[in-house]
This record gives sequence, structure tokens and C-alpha cells, in this order.
Amino acid sequence: MRRRLAALGRLDRTSLVLGALPVLLALVLLFARLWPEVRALRQEEAALRQRLETLAAYRDRLREHGALERPGAGAVKPLFTGKDPYVVVSSLQEALRDIEGLTVRSFRITSQKDFLGEVRLVGVNFNLQGDVRALVEMLEIIGGFEKALRVKTLTVSRVVQRKRESLQVNLQLEALFRPQGGAG
Repeated sequence: MRRRLAALGRLDRTSLVLGALPVLLALVLLFARLWPEVRALRQEEAALRQRLETLAAYRDRLREHGALERPGAGAVKPLFTGKDPYVVVSSLQEALRDIEGLTVRSFRITSQKDFLGEVRLVGVNFNLQGDVRALVEMLEIIGGFEKALRVKTLTVSRVVQRKRESLQVNLQLEALFRPQGGAG
């Protein structure tokens, strides 16, 4: 290659350099234009990989706690979302409101723990009174509830008041809640 270049005359070498200069300039400009795009693409790829890892961690954590699977269906249940965890209580009260023979005597949020990221595990305690039919209907509603919810403990006691028999139910639930709307 050197021999061939040496064999070229001065004018030929100048012509070769001047002919290669626009090609080199075009390559430099192309590289300068595309390099930020390549860097941005690599950053987006890294961010996407991070989000996928976080999502996998969420799913693993939810599976550990049994929040993702419905019996026999294996479908993902949505989280409770709202301004505060009382949205869990209000949703449950709404679902249990129409059960004939069931009275919600009291309720309270017993715990709030960070679960994963901004998702919280909220403990709710319901004190209910009713008959056997109402208890069965309540358990069917909770078992088929559309949100991520599970029964932690259920205590049922027989109570006799004024010669009338009823069931005293203490129900502790756990729900997955994600704050939305500017509150936490």
C-alpha cells in the first residue's frame, strides 16, 4: 500500500486527500449526530431493564404473600388505590353492606407496612355480628373480591343476648394498597 502511495504523484495524493475529506467529514458529522441518540437509547434500555427487574421483584413478593393468585384462576388482582388506606375499609364496607343479617359493629386499620416500593400492606380489623347465612355470604364475597386481599385471621363466637343467638365475628384482613392523588 505504501509503495502505491509513493508511486502516486503529489497532485494525485492531494486529489485523494481532498476526495476523502468530504467522506471523513460526513462520517464525523454522522457520528456526532447519532452518538447522543445511541447514548439515549442505551440509557432507556438500562432504565427498562431496571423496571423489568423491579416488576419481577414485585411479582415474586406478591406471590410469596399469595396476593396474586385466585383459587383455580392464577390471575393478577389489582391493588387498592386511593388517597389513604381507608379506601380499603370503605370498599369492604360497600361490599358487605347489602348482606342481610350482618352488622358491622366496628372497624379499624391495625397496621400499615411498606411492602414493596410505594405499595403498602394494610391490616384491617372488622368486628361484625350476624347469623350463619350472613357469615357464609360474607366469606364468599371476600373470597371472590376483585382486589388484592386475604384473610389473616377469622374468629367466630356464639353470643346469646336476650334469648337471641347470634355470631360475633372478628375478621382480620390484609390488603395491598398504593397511594394515589397526592397523599401518602
